[in-house]
Amino acid sequence: MTGSSPPNSSQSTQTSRVPRDKAAVPANRAAGAGATAWTRRLRLAGTALVVIAAVVMLSRQARYLPKSPSVLATADGRWVLAAGGLSVLSVLAFAGQQLVLLRALGAQLSARRALMVTYAQTAITMIVPGGSAAGTAYTLSNLRAAGITVDAALGALTLSGIASLLGLCGLYAVGAVLFGAAWPPGAPQVAAVLVVMALICCLPVAVRSLPERAFRRRRQAANPTRRLRTSALVACRWRWGRFWMRRAREVGRAIVVATRSLRERDWFVAVGLAGLNWATDALALAAAARATGADTDPQTLGLAYLAVQVGRYVSPLPGGLGIVEPTLALLLSSAGASVTDASATTLIYRAFSYWHIAAVGLPLGLWMNGRITHGSQPSESTTAVATMTSASLATVKPPEPASISPLPPAP
Repeated sequence: MTGSSPPNSSQSTQTSRVPRDKAAVPANRAAGAGATAWTRRLRLAGTALVVIAAVVMLSRQARYLPKSPSVLATADGRWVLAAGGLSVLSVLAFAGQQLVLLRALGAQLSARRALMVTYAQTAITMIVPGGSAAGTAYTLSNLRAAGITVDAALGALTLSGIASLLGLCGLYAVGAVLFGAAWPPGAPQVAAVLVVMALICCLPVAVRSLPERAFRRRRQAANPTRRLRTSALVACRWRWGRFWMRRAREVGRAIVVATRSLRERDWFVAVGLAGLNWATDALALAAAARATGADTDPQTLGLAYLAVQVGRYVSPLPGGLGIVEPTLALLLSSAGASVTDASATTLIYRAFSYWHIAAVGLPLGLWMNGRITHGSQPSESTTAVATMTSASLATVKPPEPASISPLPPAP
């Protein structure tokens, strides 16, 4: 014992760690393979659920078909084709709106890919339960696969939603002046429209004019679980609340950064395309009413179209099933159109605004999802850039409930 010295603790630790690390490599690989298999199974199950939900939702539409094709035999084919063309133009305008915002934020995306993603996103939104969240998640995954960063994709989608809302408001403001009760419109009506359009178009300028201190990181509140003796449930809820609040702040900061980096010209084009999207969809309804001979004025059509858009979001079923059809037929029949003409108008409009998008977008969505699943992943450099740019959204990890233990009682 006198001639021996104690072994170096660092050397012994390193020697003991080597075989454990070598033995852990196959286990980690097996765990990764198992996780990949489970991921594939979950994706297959999700695809099957999407197909089943689409079949169920589309089958519910069959009861609105007329009992006899003689109802549509008297419809004017030229106006029916016009309604179909306007519906396609509406989707093209929506795709152009998202493409303009993505390119304005520095993303590179082809017009063909943007149109395919838009069709698939709209179809998923109208068919799958919880369609808005599912459509947004699907669009984000496809944009990531195309090499677009999370910040650019999230900012473009959020700004696209804001532009759509403002475009609808601007469309109805202009429609209220053009088709109002008083013609020609007076100075107050014109001034109100100009104010609305100015507020719509000046959003990037207003955000850019805010002081820099409004975008600085604020000092976070102290964690009360460090000073107070609280239970595990209270501590868990507090940490989960802080986690989601921090994520919301990071997402809001990404949106503000995207808005500040947006040029006024791109924002004007996006809002204009949003207004074109709504206008062509409303004109498709007017063309369907003209094709069936439904005698309705522009005010009634505008009210019916607004009710359709509200019903799409109020209905518990995706796409406004069960609310849009009877509401539209009731409003048209109450305005003076016959029940047969109102039903035929509803059928033609929904055939182009719902069925055509579902028939085109759902197969495209499944095909693009299969390409992403079976190897059409972004390159390593693209993934690295996306990981670096989205680090602010992924730095915070949610606390594990099992890791929170109650504090000992105070003596």
